[in-house]
Amino acid sequence: MLTESLKAAAEAWSQIPRFKEIFGIAYRYGFADFLKLVRLRQLSELHTRRLGEAERLIQQRPAAERFRMALEELGPTYVKFGQILSSRRDLVNEEFYNELRKLQDHVPPFPGSVAREIIAEELGREPTVIFREFDETPLAGASIAQVHRAVLHNGNPVAVKVRRPHIRRKIETDLHILAELAKFLAKHVESIAVLNPVGIVKDFSKTLLRELDFKNEARNMQRFAAEFAGDPRLRVPHCYEEFSTDAVLTMEFVRGERVDQPERLRALGIDTTRLAATMAELIFMQVLEHGFFHGDPHPGNLSILPDGVVVLYDYGMMGNFTPTLRELVADLVVGLTDCDARRTMHALLGMSESGFADDPARMQADIEAFNENHLNKPLKDINIGYVFNRLLDLLMTHRLRLQAVFYLGIKALSQIEAVGLTLNPDLNFMALAKPFAVRMFQRKLSYAALRQLFSRALLDFARIAERLPADARELYLRLRAGKFNIPIEHRVQPDGFEPLRKTLHQVANRLAQAILSAALLMSAGLIMVAKVPPLILDVPLLGWLGLLLGLGLTVRLAVKIWRDGDDG
Repeated sequence: MLTESLKAAAEAWSQIPRFKEIFGIAYRYGFADFLKLVRLRQLSELHTRRLGEAERLIQQRPAAERFRMALEELGPTYVKFGQILSSRRDLVNEEFYNELRKLQDHVPPFPGSVAREIIAEELGREPTVIFREFDETPLAGASIAQVHRAVLHNGNPVAVKVRRPHIRRKIETDLHILAELAKFLAKHVESIAVLNPVGIVKDFSKTLLRELDFKNEARNMQRFAAEFAGDPRLRVPHCYEEFSTDAVLTMEFVRGERVDQPERLRALGIDTTRLAATMAELIFMQVLEHGFFHGDPHPGNLSILPDGVVVLYDYGMMGNFTPTLRELVADLVVGLTDCDARRTMHALLGMSESGFADDPARMQADIEAFNENHLNKPLKDINIGYVFNRLLDLLMTHRLRLQAVFYLGIKALSQIEAVGLTLNPDLNFMALAKPFAVRMFQRKLSYAALRQLFSRALLDFARIAERLPADARELYLRLRAGKFNIPIEHRVQPDGFEPLRKTLHQVANRLAQAILSAALLMSAGLIMVAKVPPLILDVPLLGWLGLLLGLGLTVRLAVKIWRDGDDG
């Protein structure tokens, strides 16, 4: 126990420089109120510091812009955090949402010689043994890794993704600091506590640590390639497992044209109208048929080959929809395209964390008004990204939040729609979605699917029938022994646990007063019987004092109970 405490203390002490750096950046970008909140201005040595002219100019900019700039300066962890926040429209308003979407990884490349050292350490062999050629100048770089072009000894060109040196340690430190800040905010800032900052940071930590593990990305590539095997419209680079670890990923080198340059694509003879439809169909296949989708398909992770084939890169952030979740997405698509408020509400409630609305009738009325305002137009004129964002605003008015994976799905769909519209401004994204949703329900209602469903239901019924006598007997024995417990779940309202805390505090105070008054009266009685001097009128002075104090507390407690209307 002592060793663990000392280790924790040493770790906390080692993080103080990073805390100071974070608070210094927060102060410089005009978030001094935050420093007052966490009461760490003196620790960060900022309480006497004066702002320079450049800092004063920065602080005149909008808060959202300053927040984005601060995250970029804080580095990889916070840039990634901001990028994930930009997809959580339940957590940020429109201004912050638009600003966080601009976040970029402005990180200088590390030397190619260092990349060679990392490859040698990870693969246990010098790069010259593995590669016939290795270009030390990186092709691309980001906050977590950079990519180098190389050639295997068999002549195959490859792209080698190398994780930045010491990045895991730095990210783990930042994640620990974020977790501590989240705990503090959850405890002391009620308006933020209702957003569950601890849970948000926990989910973010899992996502980011998975991105750091290139073995996980390799598995994602292999699964994605298997699901689209035989589909000539999509190309997934081959992953060389024998030359990959959790810090090095070697994959087939596939270079195409940027997808956000439609003029260049048309000059190469590529039909951009057909390409836009293809990309939409591919994302709907991922989301509605496979349930395994690319979570960040922005133009930097896409390229187009001369024959119009789509290439996807960077499989670190992937989403996973179970069959039940896919059905909910399909329900939402059909509900929106048909302007069916009841079906849309059913899908949204199924996708939410709570699963129910406080006022279903009002929610359905709001969805009907939403349909009238945003969907009462031809499908080709409906922007699905805009519609989803407005839908998330509606959910927030009903204090509903979607399960985290749905925000990733909305982000992926919105990104592909945005890319598709640059290729074809007349892209009918919603119309392309509906056939996939309808086919899902048709498959569910097919003879084979219904027979399988009936067989499962029959098997479940047989299991229930088999166990029912034993379960009924166990229930009877528990009831007879008085050992039957009924769990009760308390749903936290917007005002949190404060009313419950006040009630418990009041009960504890009254109980303490009752015990104290009883103890004083009993002590006074014992002192009187024992005739403990000094005496007044043959009664011990301490006895008089104990009696008066005990009676005073008893009367005070009785008056409080009477005023509050208690009957006890």
